[in-house]
Amino acid sequence: MTFSKLTCYYIFNFYISFPIFADKGINISYGLDGQVSAYSVIFYQHFKLNIPLDKINVGYLIRLSNFSSRNNLFYTDSSSSEKSAEKSIQIMSPNVYSLNTGVTANVDLIYNISLAFNLDIIGYSFGSSKNIVNTPVQAKPAPLNLFLYNINDLGSLNSEFYVYYLFNKYLVFRAGLSHYFSEYITETPLADNSKRFRRISNLFFFSCGIFF
Repeated sequence: MTFSKLTCYYIFNFYISFPIFADKGINISYGLDGQVSAYSVIFYQHFKLNIPLDKINVGYLIRLSNFSSRNNLFYTDSSSSEKSAEKSIQIMSPNVYSLNTGVTANVDLIYNISLAFNLDIIGYSFGSSKNIVNTPVQAKPAPLNLFLYNINDLGSLNSEFYVYYLFNKYLVFRAGLSHYFSEYITETPLADNSKRFRRISNLFFFSCGIFF
């Protein structure tokens, strides 16, 4: 084992403990922003860092999500950060399901209250094809979900920033902001000669669950 690998090994094992009964939980979340709504079911597992970082927990998650709207929503050319009519299409009542795995972390504050975030990394999306306003072409959810940062992201990804409250050691309540990235693809190039179109939504959400 090289020096760098040995150093990483000892740092990793010094700060992170892996108890036989690690902290686990299941949460159900609902978020909305006036135009769209999002549901999700999350299974997660936390590992507590060792002293002096024992107020920090890191872990992984598996999330099943649904992003939908009864409205016709604008989706913008995925290769551009600019929002304009020339670079956008309007999808009728989008509805996307996604199954992702990702990371989660929280910092313990006081009185069973924590500040936390989670982030989808990779997964798969599915859903029925949707009509597009003023064109016979249909759009379908982009199947591959992959976090590549900002406009480079692919598919449908969710990240949450929230306050976390543990009640009576078993009940979990969360509230915060969901940053939801959804993407549709078309077989025929449309606005700005693109086949990939995305929408970024910021939703306020509430969640409850169990901790075991």
